Amino acid sequence: MLDLHSPFAVTAGPRADYKMTVALKRLRHALITCELLPGHSYSEAELADRFGLTRAAVRVALATLAAEHWLSPQHRLGWEVTAVTGVLVGDVLRARGLLEPALAHVALHDSKYDALLGLAGIAPVLAKHDDRALLATLYDSERKVMETLAHTLGGMAARWLIEAWDQSTRIAYFFGLAGRYYRPPERESLLQALRRRDAATASAQIEAGLLQFEEYVTACLLTAPSPVAHVPVAPVPRRRGAARRPGKQAL
Repeated sequence: MLDLHSPFAVTAGPRADYKMTVALKRLRHALITCELLPGHSYSEAELADRFGLTRAAVRVALATLAAEHWLSPQHRLGWEVTAVTGVLVGDVLRARGLLEPALAHVALHDSKYDALLGLAGIAPVLAKHDDRALLATLYDSERKVMETLAHTLGGMAARWLIEAWDQSTRIAYFFGLAGRYYRPPERESLLQALRRRDAATASAQIEAGLLQFEEYVTACLLTAPSPVAHVPVAPVPRRRGAARRPGKQAL
């Protein structure tokens, strides 16, 4: 049996662990914000130099991100960032459609409510602008609100939701490169419903948010150049009894 306490055991050490953590966080952010472009390939040396990281830390971070399907190794070509396709969009919509309705039953206490309401309150102001920096702030504030609710759920559901939202944010940044900017839904009404423990209204708010993102990506896919526009999007599961607008075509 391997003795991890042996003086001969090889360990990364606190400094190396810190460098790997920083590399993973920095590269994940670059992938989510499309600073590393979908479909493009990058070498370890290039990434280390670009972000001021060590090659060893970059290598470990890339292996972790590859296991999460953010990118994949390409022989002699470096690492290719996973493309944004209709299949990916459909998977994200399906995952969110299955997981987000659970947030309607979150118990929101006073200690969190006021702070979250303050974050949600800046959305209407930021959503009026096309400035990429302001939109990034809008995305971050909305994510903090939703991630706080997800952490209240805890367990695997929270982790899966955060993964789905990471991909949703990347999709929004990707289409934003072509000037198709996404404005997340306002979350004040959802927070107020949760504070009142009004699950029906909270469910309706969550459903409206899902529909808004679905309509956004549908419009983007219909006007996007190949190969994105030519990859079919899987149908999105709906909660039983959820209303759909008359004449709306499912993805």
